[in-house]
This record gives sequence, structure tokens and C-alpha cells, in this order.
Amino acid sequence: MDLAKQIVENGIEGVSLTGGEPVVDSALPEIMKVLGSEGIEMTLVTSGTIVRDEVLDLVDRYGVFVWISLDGPKYIHNLMRGGNVFEKTMRSIEMYRERANGVGLVMALSKVNSYYVEFFIRIAAKLDIDRIAVIPAMPSGRALETGIYIGSKQLAEVLRVVDDVANEIGIYVDLWCMPFAYTLRLRRVNIYGCRTTEVIDIDPAGRLLLCDTMDIAIASAAPCLRDAIDRYLDSDVVKSVVYPRLSEPCSRCLFKDLCRGGCFSRAYTVFGDLNAGDPLCPYVARYREIE
Repeated sequence: MDLAKQIVENGIEGVSLTGGEPVVDSALPEIMKVLGSEGIEMTLVTSGTIVRDEVLDLVDRYGVFVWISLDGPKYIHNLMRGGNVFEKTMRSIEMYRERANGVGLVMALSKVNSYYVEFFIRIAAKLDIDRIAVIPAMPSGRALETGIYIGSKQLAEVLRVVDDVANEIGIYVDLWCMPFAYTLRLRRVNIYGCRTTEVIDIDPAGRLLLCDTMDIAIASAAPCLRDAIDRYLDSDVVKSVVYPRLSEPCSRCLFKDLCRGGCFSRAYTVFGDLNAGDPLCPYVARYREIE
């Protein structure tokens, strides 16, 4: 609650409430009230397996945009999430569509579900969803333990399917954490990267993280968020990823100014170097002879 108040006081433009599953947190409604009453733009990222009436009312009151995870058709979604949750997710999509200031669906691509990406896009289009996004499962946490994270060659094939289906339907699909996708010269995608200081990840302990997929803390929001932000922006580690010194093959890539080395978290996990190049990039994968 103190952090939420400091966010308001420091003129932060927007907050994405994510997790884990933020809807199960008993403090979520009060946090939303603090942020929403001061006009802070909010996004809620949820699995859609739980919907609380109080949260739904606040989503409506403050014009919150809601992202809901969908992993594929019923069998695949239930397999990925555990239990019979597909129907709950579909009901949640309808409930949020009636109350939210827009609903987006996001699919985390892995070895298990990537072949169902066409289903995902078509069902999102059929439901008249406002935004559609895909993101590769990161080689961290449980995905690293199980090895279900997707490889470079398979991902490139999947993204071409995404582009073809999006082009056929006449929509655009957001590609999260895949700035190397410029190299694939796709037509119907919006490409986003994260080598920026415009967004900062804060974990439940109030630590300002280099990335929410990495346990690299740059500063603590306690007792003063403004001081923590200043320390974050002045950090040599942060500067090294925002203004990277790229090595080959990134240094001679035509898209280096757009991609800027791709995902530094994946580079660090696979190569032990934040600026070694995104292992999911087809150029980097070929250069380093990895899959």
C-alpha cells in the first residue's frame, strides 16, 4: 500500500498488476483503489481461473485493460494449467469483456502448445478480442526444469504461422520479448523489446529488478521509491542492457538498432552474458551453433 501511494506521488503513468496470479491477493482491491482513484492507468494480467466480484467491479470503475492467458484448445490448456480450468477461463473472458476497458489474450509458446497457435489466434479473433499476443516460454523456473521452453528453429516456424493467419484474418498480433523477429520480416505483427528504462519490474519484496524473469535486484523501493528509481537509472548493469555493446553476430546485423541484442535474460541464462545475443534469434542460433 505504501508503494502504491508512492507510485501516485511520483507521477508514474501506468501499472501492470501481474504475478503469479494477482487476483488471489487479498490486498489487490485496495491497491487498485489507491491507483485508480488518482487516475493511474492499470493493466491486470490474470490466468482467468478465478474472478472476484470486487476486482471485477474495480476493473469496470477504473477502466482497467485485462490480459488473460490461454494456452491452446481445451485439452492443451488443461494440460498446461493443471485441472479442468479451460471452461473457467472462457467464462472469465466473457465476464471481463463486459466490464473491462478491453481484453487481450496471451499465449506462452512452448514445445507443448506451439502447434496450436493457429487455434489460439482464430479463437481470439472469433471472440472479438481487443489485443492478441504471444510470448516464448522463458528458460527459467519450471520451464527450465522440464525443458519445455521453445527453441529458435521451432519458434521461427511458429511465428511464420502467426503471421500468415494474422494476415489472412486481417489483424495484428503482438510479439512480446521477441525483438529479433525483425529478422523474419513478418507483415502482421507488432514487435516489442524491453531494453528500456520506460518500464521497471518490481517484485513482491519491493525490489526493482533488471527483469521479472531474473533474480537480479538493482535497488529496493523501501523506504523511498524515488531514490530507488534514481539508483536504478544510474546502475551500470541497467545501462549495459539499455545501451548495449553488442558482439557478433548482433554487431553486424541490419536490425541491431531495432533489436539491440534481443532478450538479455535469455542471453544471460544460456550464455552467461547479458549482451551475448538472444539465443532465440535465428542469426545468433546459427552463429553459436545452438538450438
